[in-house]
Amino acid sequence: LDGLAGREQVDLSEAFAKPLPTAVICELLDIEDLTGEFQDWAETIIYERDDPEAGKQAVENILSYFRELIPKRRATPGDDFISVLVKAEIEGNPLEDATVLDFCWFLLIAGLDNTAFTIRNLLLQMAQMDWLREALIEDPSRIPDAVEETLRLYSPVWGIARTCTRDTTLAGRNLADGDRIMLLFASADRDPDQFPDPNEFKLGRAPNNHVAFGTGRHRCLGSHLARLEIRVAVEEFLARYPNYALTEP
Repeated sequence: LDGLAGREQVDLSEAFAKPLPTAVICELLDIEDLTGEFQDWAETIIYERDDPEAGKQAVENILSYFRELIPKRRATPGDDFISVLVKAEIEGNPLEDATVLDFCWFLLIAGLDNTAFTIRNLLLQMAQMDWLREALIEDPSRIPDAVEETLRLYSPVWGIARTCTRDTTLAGRNLADGDRIMLLFASADRDPDQFPDPNEFKLGRAPNNHVAFGTGRHRCLGSHLARLEIRVAVEEFLARYPNYALTEP
C-alpha cells in the first residue's frame, strides 16, 4: 500500500489484490525469493488456457522447484509449512514426497487467485456503492459481513466436478454410479429459496450459509486464511485510501 501513495491511477488488481495472497503463501512455504516467478507461473496456468504448452511448462516449473526443495526441507526442516508436512506422520508413517508435493501444489494454486479475486471484487463493490464504503469506514467491524456477501454473490470458484458413488435420484433426476456431476456453487449461492433477493448485495445478510468454499469434508482447507487475508486487505486499504474512485464507470 505504501507504493500506491501519490499515484493518480493504479491497477488495484495488479498492484494490491494479486501480490498480497502470493506474498502470504510464499511466506508460509518459506519461498519468498521466488514470489514473482510463482505469481507468473500461477497466472499462466489459470489464464493462458489458449496456450497449452505455456501452461504445461508453468506446471513443470512449479513441480520441479518443489521436487528439489522437499528433500532439502527433510534434511534441514524449519518452521514453514513444507517442513510441517515432511515431519508429519499418518499412523506412524511419514508422508511420501509425492503427497507433500501435492499439498504444496494445491496450496499454491488455490491460495493465489481465488483470494485475489475476492479482494478486488469487494474493492469494486465499494467503489460502485457509496453506502457500502461509508458503512465499512464508519464501522470496520462490519467488514467480515461484507466479505461473506462478496463471497456469496461473486463466488471465486463457480463450480467443481464430482463423481456419483452410487445410483441415486436428485430433484427428480436419476443419477447412476460413476456419473460425473458439475456442482455449481455460484448458482447455489443465488438460490432464492435460500437467499431472499439473491442478486442484491445485503450487508449483514443472515443467515448467509453460502458454499463459496464448498461444503462437507471436501470444504476448502484454506477458507480461514482466505477470509483473514480479504478482511485485513480491505481494512488496511480503507484506512489508507478511503476516497478512491474508479477511473471509468
